Amino acid sequence: MLDCFRYEQNFRFDGLTNLLVAMTTAYDENYPPNSPERSLQAVKELLADENSLSSTYDRIQAPPLRLKGVNDNDDASLGNTDSDTDNKYWNYDIYNCPDDPPIDYPREYKTIDILKHWPPTQNLPDGTYYDHQTNDDGTNRKSKNTPLVAHLGVCVFDYRRDFEKIMRYRSEEMPFVVRNDPSVAETVERWNHENYRRKLFGSLGHSNSSAGSDHNIKDNHARDDNIVDEITEMVYHRAERSITNQVLFRHARKKPPKSNFYPSSNNPKIREEKLQGQGQSQNRRQPPPMPPKTKLVAMTYDQWYKHAMEKEYNIRIDHETGIKHYETNLDRSKSLYYYYFRLVGCGEKEGCEQNSTEYLFDEMPFFQPRENIYMVEPDKQRGIHCRFGQAGMIATNHYDASRNAIAILGGSRRYIISKPDQCRNLGLYSVGHPSARHSKVDWTTAFEDYQNMVKHDNENEEDAGILSQTPFNDPDWKDYRASLSLLANNATSTEVVLQAGDVLYLPSYWFHYIISLTTNMQCNTRSGKDGRDDQIMRDCGFPPPIN
Repeated sequence: MLDCFRYEQNFRFDGLTNLLVAMTTAYDENYPPNSPERSLQAVKELLADENSLSSTYDRIQAPPLRLKGVNDNDDASLGNTDSDTDNKYWNYDIYNCPDDPPIDYPREYKTIDILKHWPPTQNLPDGTYYDHQTNDDGTNRKSKNTPLVAHLGVCVFDYRRDFEKIMRYRSEEMPFVVRNDPSVAETVERWNHENYRRKLFGSLGHSNSSAGSDHNIKDNHARDDNIVDEITEMVYHRAERSITNQVLFRHARKKPPKSNFYPSSNNPKIREEKLQGQGQSQNRRQPPPMPPKTKLVAMTYDQWYKHAMEKEYNIRIDHETGIKHYETNLDRSKSLYYYYFRLVGCGEKEGCEQNSTEYLFDEMPFFQPRENIYMVEPDKQRGIHCRFGQAGMIATNHYDASRNAIAILGGSRRYIISKPDQCRNLGLYSVGHPSARHSKVDWTTAFEDYQNMVKHDNENEEDAGILSQTPFNDPDWKDYRASLSLLANNATSTEVVLQAGDVLYLPSYWFHYIISLTTNMQCNTRSGKDGRDDQIMRDCGFPPPIN
């Protein structure tokens, strides 16, 4: 496709090699462009692959439709137990939404219930996904008809059928998912050919010199000596390396505040010594340590892909339920690093490294800066950013000030999203902190931590003086437990599962917590900022940016 150069605003790049021209020309001969029905069918077949989880995720349903606040106690794990709802309705089908956003859209649930029902460290909600029959070898037989329930509330629109609805929801700055867009399907079809990916990402990208000089990456490019590269031309791209499965943004130019429990307590041995010195056992009654700072390294696509496949291979499976449990690497083993593989197409964004991966604009014409359903203000686009996630990776809860269109081009991701008015309930690091606008609460253990906190308070209600001898009296723990209490008692959210071909529109200031359910490819672009929630964020302590 790249030889077509459909992009009219001269975002052509100087790194187009003869190899890439030959590769794309050969691809176009076998898969001619502008064949929307073929591309849509290819995506359908990709999602129906028996070896993938896509068919399982297709079975996930929203809770039964009912009047909000009525009969919620029938299923406390899924219903919003707040009865003071003034008869606001939940009764809409997310796959056949009304013409205009319903009252109180999107449907919200208690955030702590979402985390309890579907812990972020596993690939499916809690429950049993096998029927009562057995295979010839005596193992449980997986049922393809067992309904799965999750806290869904975001409308899913068909690109061709629901165009007018899409534009109405967008004008109201409401989140939604677009499915069956032929232009997106065309990219998904190409990018899910392994040889196409390897040549596309392995033959173009950041040069060794530019990666080292512009992004503070040392000359050794953080290469993994255990990996043997199979491509002739070694091309390095950005990658974020994390020692745990959680990625927490941290501003590099400021040092984290000193604390008795975090971040100096990231070392488990130090944490244990401190607790023993206070006569306490290590039972998570201290605030969890902040995830270690991610490090920007350089990596080839081949290296990243091999790491990703190792992560998939090492996932633990509960054979009674079929649930996969991700490795969190809480022991901080350096052999279990997680990597976000990154591609950046700058476009007209100032201060960005040019001629790196500008082919992204030709690969994704739906994200080119011109008026379409994903671009509200094309002249304010901030480039195309791609992050390829490994199974089990988590991006901690945060907000972005600008509109976001997020396309899944391979694999699956889960998003837990919250309205801007939930800002005070999400326990964010304040302005000036290296991780400002990100939640300080560890959502992977929030339910367990809250239960332990309540249990501790009940155990010691007759002898409050004991708190002076425990970590609970530490100022940092008090701050953390206050944030945890707000999250558990007040915060509301909804969730959505995105698969290849889906595009999520996320308005300004909407919070999102991202779990990579499988190895996946995600690209997003921004299109300006909507100011209708500026005052909400200002009251929450986050003054809106000037631009």
